Amino acid sequence: MKAKTLIILLDGVSSKDFFKLYNSGELPNIKSFFDGGFIIKNLVSTFPSESQTCYPLIFYGIKLSETEEIAQMWYDRIKRQFIYLWDFFPIFRLHMKKEKHKSVFKGYGKALTVGLKETKDAGTYIPPFYVICGLSLSKLGILVDTAVIRNTPYLFNRYDSIMFSIYSCDHLLHSYGSKGLLTSLKNLDKNLGYIINNKKLKDKLNIFIFSDHGNSPLKGKFEIQKVLKENGYHLTRYLNEKKDVALVSNLLNYAFLYTKDNPENILKILSTYHQVGVVAYKNKKDNSVIISNTNGRAKIFKDNEKICYKTENGDPLEYKNYFKEENFTDIRLTKDEWIEKTLDSRFPYAVVRLYEVFENKDCGDIAISFDNGYCPNFSFTFNGRLKFTSKWPTFYYNHGGLERDQILSFLIANGEHIKSKKLKFAKLEDLYSIFKNYFEDIK
Repeated sequence: MKAKTLIILLDGVSSKDFFKLYNSGELPNIKSFFDGGFIIKNLVSTFPSESQTCYPLIFYGIKLSETEEIAQMWYDRIKRQFIYLWDFFPIFRLHMKKEKHKSVFKGYGKALTVGLKETKDAGTYIPPFYVICGLSLSKLGILVDTAVIRNTPYLFNRYDSIMFSIYSCDHLLHSYGSKGLLTSLKNLDKNLGYIINNKKLKDKLNIFIFSDHGNSPLKGKFEIQKVLKENGYHLTRYLNEKKDVALVSNLLNYAFLYTKDNPENILKILSTYHQVGVVAYKNKKDNSVIISNTNGRAKIFKDNEKICYKTENGDPLEYKNYFKEENFTDIRLTKDEWIEKTLDSRFPYAVVRLYEVFENKDCGDIAISFDNGYCPNFSFTFNGRLKFTSKWPTFYYNHGGLERDQILSFLIANGEHIKSKKLKFAKLEDLYSIFKNYFEDIK
């Protein structure tokens, strides 16, 4: 029998939450199989820390500046149109261009992809019809997870590789909090037991489990629409006047603002609110990124291969304690050095991720990562104007921002063709080469 590969993407599970359950004995089957395997404890995700931003880096191996879909939501400056790619409304994706990139899984035997359109070129593809069930109806969402995992031994009679995206983790965290995540992961653990103990597969089975981004608890809403309107801005789809703003912010912990006004004016307003974790804009004169919050202001810029963090006052990213020996007012490091130095901070790798997001043409003139625990109200714009905002629906957990529990995910893997190794950290985009090298080895 050929080597069989099962790749499971757990949507929205933080490293902190996963390893808390993993090490406490809540996931006995997973722990027994993956202990001694290949483990990356902290995968540093993207900003925004949400699936649509993560997937191109993982599966296409491209930079954030090269992707056609910067996030689940943005504003098309040319068409003057809001773009929403919510996974629970798949019909929204029909008008999007087909991706021109080849996925990392294409060309490696017979493959089945369940729920990941980014890898549908690998073989047989089943669309993510089940995300609608998984959003708020936990039993239906988990039933789909069970059906796919339990039938994996039979599917391996036809396919060499199976890629399955489990959305119930993220959706149940949103809707039910930590109890929802526990329900989803214990269900996965139970069903994986049947595969791990399958005598026919035991010596040929290789399993990868990873997450694209994390999640963290919510404690309140921030009425960004109200703040902008109180300061004389008009929320609209059509940017004709200086005070017109196209606001892209719905429920997740980030927002993009598009405007003809000097972004410095909006940054000064929003940076005074504690609910705003980081507010930033790109200074087109010198290609730097200006960031600010209640803790201070700094500039991010590139100097050859190094990314620089130069504080102007205070320390907006709260890095001072991690650079005790350096000249803290002007830190210049490579990307890998930034991970190592800031991994334990509130905003791991934020210097690099903020610089990268503004390299994408669809990024807002202003980008916001809301403070841990806050997200904006739901808003609805029709016929060019903001029609209403609402505090409903609300989430228990959320993601999208730069906070550590939202941006740190993980990978575990084990099997006949997987070498034992433990890494403290890696970048999310490193997954592309990890998968590429693995499939080349077993080809």
